[in-house]
Amino acid sequence: MAFYLSPQEVQDIMTRYQQKQSLSKMSAATGHDPKTIRKVVANTTQEGTLTRRPRASKLDAYKQYIEERFSQGCQNAEVLWEEVCAQGFTGSLSLVKQ
Repeated sequence: MAFYLSPQEVQDIMTRYQQKQSLSKMSAATGHDPKTIRKVVANTTQEGTLTRRPRASKLDAYKQYIEERFSQGCQNAEVLWEEVCAQGFTGSLSLVKQ
């Protein structure tokens, strides 16, 4: 996976990409699979660091409700968890606590 590459390897791939090298030449020169090189190029920011795609959480659909109730003064995670469970939340209490 592209996220296990060292910063030097990422920099080397990005330098070759900016020099308009073909994918097959980059693959042969670096020893990495073309799919890995594509991932590095697609997920590298201007500063040269890799980014990760954010993952969806079970709590995403209920965050607005929880934040609203929290601002109203309900700061008990167990009460909030019971309320969102009544709305269909299937996650754990620890998710709500976080």
